[in-house]
Amino acid sequence: MAFYGNSKQSYFKKQKHVYPQKPSVYKKWALSGGVDVRVGIVNSQVKLRISSQYDLDEERPGMTTEQQTEGKKEKSISQTVFLNKNEVICMHNVLQNLFHCWDYVEEGAIEFGKLTCMLDEDKVRRIYEYVPDTSSEISIAPSEGKCFITTFKHVEGIAKDRGIVQSARVVLTYEGFKELCRISSEIITHVRDVFVAISEISPLIVKEAGKTLSKMLVCEHGQFSSQDIISKEPGLMSDFLSVYSEFQAYGYSVNLTKAVRELIKKSPHITRPRIDLLSLVISVVGQIEIIYDASYIKV
Repeated sequence: MAFYGNSKQSYFKKQKHVYPQKPSVYKKWALSGGVDVRVGIVNSQVKLRISSQYDLDEERPGMTTEQQTEGKKEKSISQTVFLNKNEVICMHNVLQNLFHCWDYVEEGAIEFGKLTCMLDEDKVRRIYEYVPDTSSEISIAPSEGKCFITTFKHVEGIAKDRGIVQSARVVLTYEGFKELCRISSEIITHVRDVFVAISEISPLIVKEAGKTLSKMLVCEHGQFSSQDIISKEPGLMSDFLSVYSEFQAYGYSVNLTKAVRELIKKSPHITRPRIDLLSLVISVVGQIEIIYDASYIKV
């Protein structure tokens, strides 16, 4: 290794402010067959999004013209699945078990049916009919060369055992399935890191953002009450959207990040985030429905 300067000490002294870049909250992986996997924040909760839905604004590697056409035609069920942290943790174990089961199926150990695994259980279960009390599942059909990730919902007003319907379903090719198995450990690590960061730091972000936005709103609108916030008074909401847009557009998030970083330093009970703090601030502040609350926006 070459050192430039009078000594090694002078080299490291120059490098003392160079830190490895932490991962952003938002992370994305592309799978074969036009499927993408993303981690992000929805309603202040970390979510894993797996989608084969056609997107006019995005060209996905591996998606053929036929798949795009089918994506446009498919309207009966969403092709985008959202999984929460607990489901992601279970998904990792389920995928690893299914990966080995797939080989057994190809060798003839299981001749018929799909090997279906519930995401809300710890172990693999073989079932040959739909279990009505599940909310999400993964199944494989080796004879078709496909893997299915499905979520379900209960239709109100219908008996529980009859009112469960599919809410979303993503179909993976065998190659896509193998790729998801390979990256599942990376996904679960990232989801856990984001979850910890949200749980411990999000309240600080929202509170600090609320202070600045409240001052801006008073300047724009004048005095207001907590009841105006709760009742969503139209004029106040309109003015809030105006100052919120200004807050987003003029770099307030950078100053907010600095303020939150100082608060973290003064709070020994808070775990230092493994996620880039600026990306966390931007993601949390982007949840406008969380911030526009009388607990944070006040005179």
